[in-house]
Amino acid sequence: MPPEFSSTERPFLDAIRSSVLVIDGAMGTQLYERGVLYSACFEELNATRPELVAKVHEDYIRAGAQVIETNTFGANALRLEKFGLQARVRELNLAGVRVARQAAGSQAYVAGALGPSGYFLGEADAGDLAKVRAVFAAQAAALVEGGVDVLLVETLRQTPELRVAVEAAVEAAAGRIPVIASVSLDDSGRMAEGTEAEEVARLAREWGASIVGANCSDGPMAVLAAVEKMAPVGLPILAAPGRALPRITRAVRYEILHKYIKAHVPELRNLGADFPSRERFDAYRFAWLDFALVGEGRLLVAFGRGEGGLHVFWFGKEGFQKSALFDSDPDPEPRVELVGDKLRVHVTSGVHEVMWWGP
Repeated sequence: MPPEFSSTERPFLDAIRSSVLVIDGAMGTQLYERGVLYSACFEELNATRPELVAKVHEDYIRAGAQVIETNTFGANALRLEKFGLQARVRELNLAGVRVARQAAGSQAYVAGALGPSGYFLGEADAGDLAKVRAVFAAQAAALVEGGVDVLLVETLRQTPELRVAVEAAVEAAAGRIPVIASVSLDDSGRMAEGTEAEEVARLAREWGASIVGANCSDGPMAVLAAVEKMAPVGLPILAAPGRALPRITRAVRYEILHKYIKAHVPELRNLGADFPSRERFDAYRFAWLDFALVGEGRLLVAFGRGEGGLHVFWFGKEGFQKSALFDSDPDPEPRVELVGDKLRVHVTSGVHEVMWWGP
């Protein structure tokens, strides 16, 4: 049991400047494990099944978390619009804070989570940026109204989006609570458009963030490398690595994949009856096979270069769901990255985008 403390007696920023605090892990994965479908709106559960969300918070606190995040990662108007819930931004964010605050009691701080808008800003103009900023501003205002101890802008991959999110959060906080700017970097330690970790930290401080850091990314070592580069800006650091899944680099056969799944993704019960047969899979002659958990851990994506190009497979808890094939040559090597709600597939034939849950 972690030591009890009251965030009202000791502000979050004071605590983080004088000691190390343990933050919780992913909410989406835990809800998925408790039977919520990957296609559901997890944030709506704050209103419809608050006891389920509270149980996740309580389990994290029992495990030692001293900071818990509200179940509001995707509770902005753009992401909620997919579920027809864009008019309920304030309601769902307030409910998320209420559930987290009740679970935290005096044992943990509550961080108001703001994830990516889901809006691709690669060719953004001033109007696009203003639209996304307004979306973040509405969500941040609701989280502040609800009474969080800190605003956590997290898992952003695009620097322009990071800027409008941090600025909107800082404005909503109005100096009453701090803002954390946390990004998810690619395997080279850069944002989607190439901004490096140290520059991200410098810019975030310039935009008003009180804490900088990295989350998810390519596991603990990648996050460690990123935050070491961020440290010289002189702000407290957040390091919240995601679950790293190692690449299979040789002898990519059906039996190897089956053993890999059982060892690294035990919640995925099997490959599924509709997955390619042993003979068909081995005939792909994969040079390598890589993996990523997407949708806050709701789906596993496996992808690799084999006969015919880049093969991509989607798996849910019950096994294989769908696949896609992209024409590609071995040079340059194809790659897949997660940007917002989309998988961006880089292959010889060009850059293709599909939603994280597949085509």
